[in-house]
Amino acid sequence: MTCRRHLIAAIGVGALALPLVIKAQAPAKVPTIGVVTFSAASDQVRQITQVSRDRGYVEGKNIPIEQRFWEVRAERLDDLMASLAQVKPDVIVTATALPTRAAMRAFASIPIVFFTVGGDPVALGLVQSLGRPGGNVTGYTSMSSDLAGKQLQIAREVLPKLSRMAVLINAKNPNVNYWRELVAAARKLGLAIDRIDVRESADLAQAFAAVTGQAAGALL
Repeated sequence: MTCRRHLIAAIGVGALALPLVIKAQAPAKVPTIGVVTFSAASDQVRQITQVSRDRGYVEGKNIPIEQRFWEVRAERLDDLMASLAQVKPDVIVTATALPTRAAMRAFASIPIVFFTVGGDPVALGLVQSLGRPGGNVTGYTSMSSDLAGKQLQIAREVLPKLSRMAVLINAKNPNVNYWRELVAAARKLGLAIDRIDVRESADLAQAFAAVTGQAAGALL
């Protein structure tokens, strides 16, 4: 009887303690990641998905990822950020400078991580310095001081007699440093370059028509 009473008492205590145990072992909140890239088919999406899986995180299985695609239409960015804010993400991942700037306007305290920014993030106003980004923004850049020069050098190697190039530039891209590097590199190589600005994908046909109407021997 004593053993029986002890058993019943143990079961009773266990039952009372069970909710406390469940509460103590409740899983931590799973962070929500907000991602802003060009499109669902972009390389950036594949990169994020692969890196997440390499670290054991699978979208829809053990981590929620809210994706937004701006489709190279800068006027959509603020609305996409407002939509993303409604799901209360814990971190924002952006590809290139324009979405990063839009995220900075929309999220003052949520961490923002940028990648594939093809320019100096300090000059672009994304961070205070490379060593100490400051604020809530960090990331990595593919900037290279001699990138423009290498591109023109390759063109000259392929076409030794090349004297003039046409360059398509996204007029909405704030990365003005690249163009400056390109002009400086072209001057050193003795190349003339014609800048053709494109603001929308619909402008491409007219831009290509302008290229063919010029004496350019190559297109960048």
